[in-house]
Amino acid sequence: MSSRKNLHDGRYTLLKKLGEGGEVVVYKSRVTVLNCIVEIKLIKSAVLTEKEHSRFIRKMQTVAKLNHPNIVSIYDISKEIGNVFLFWNLLGL
Repeated sequence: MSSRKNLHDGRYTLLKKLGEGGEVVVYKSRVTVLNCIVEIKLIKSAVLTEKEHSRFIRKMQTVAKLNHPNIVSIYDISKEIGNVFLFWNLLGL
């Protein structure tokens, strides 16, 4: 993915790749409408089966309900072009 790629019809702009592991790639991104910085975790499509994807969505729905200083606030999750994206506030950047 290029460093200036737009996701979800331009709602998010990828600014910088922060890291990559065996199953995920993490990007610093901007929410274009709100003009705020977030972190986007791309979970590589080959990693999740449909059953695992459903379980992952349920887990993220549970985490999104939590409110604690040591837990990131998830505010969006989606699947685009076969990849799962997880969005959360990026503190300290």
